[in-house]
Amino acid sequence: MFQVASSFVVTTAWLLVELSGLSFLSLCSDVMLFLIVLLFLQANFTVFRHEKLQKLPKLVLSEEMVNNVAASFRLKVNHALLMAHDITFGKDFRLFLQGIILSITVSALYNKYQEHVDLFAGQIRQRVRNYYNLVDESVISRIRRTVAM
Repeated sequence: MFQVASSFVVTTAWLLVELSGLSFLSLCSDVMLFLIVLLFLQANFTVFRHEKLQKLPKLVLSEEMVNNVAASFRLKVNHALLMAHDITFGKDFRLFLQGIILSITVSALYNKYQEHVDLFAGQIRQRVRNYYNLVDESVISRIRRTVAM
């Protein structure tokens, strides 16, 4: 029952996002901004009524949390590599067929929208190059100078 209700809520939310014309990222940022404003107003109202403010928990990334995320990421990459291995040696025909269909679809879409994709990829490449140059000038070149001394 819970699974049906949660899938209904998710589907309804997805439809609302699609019908509103907003991107998912802008919708999430709007919701976060609304929640921040609500919390700000609640805190000010609490002070206005001379009540005690609730204590917020410390927001800290522990080493254990970071290690768990890294381990989870490692597991996902290993799983992807195992799937690629199975596809290469023909152990999973269904996945092989999905890969073939995906590669045909991607290449057909690229052929159709090649100019747009190349323009976008060039813009991304230029931005990455600018960021690299900035990091190189401000950090890496200083490291080289201190090592040379």
